[in-house]
Amino acid sequence: MRIGKISNIEHFRSLKELKIGCNRFTDITPLKILDSLESLDISGNNITSLDPLKTLTNLTELNCSSNRLKSVSIIKNFTKLKIIFNFITFNNLENICLL
Repeated sequence: MRIGKISNIEHFRSLKELKIGCNRFTDITPLKILDSLESLDISGNNITSLDPLKTLTNLTELNCSSNRLKSVSIIKNFTKLKIIFNFITFNNLENICLL
């Protein structure tokens, strides 16, 4: 069974790792409150923008492959990011400039 909506996430504000890949998510806005998050797997969804994640400055790992992203420029805000799983794979990127 695949999940299409993120709900009740406010009960897990201190979460360090979240793997919600291979679902049907299009809106990741609810994740913006998870400011303790260090590792996030949102691969294999229908996400078009990473902008809601801009507040997640503690991320050290991010997998956002196989979505419908058009830009990954928001990644420049993640100064602690050490591992980026091939974010170019199976996305519709129009711009990969990270500077």
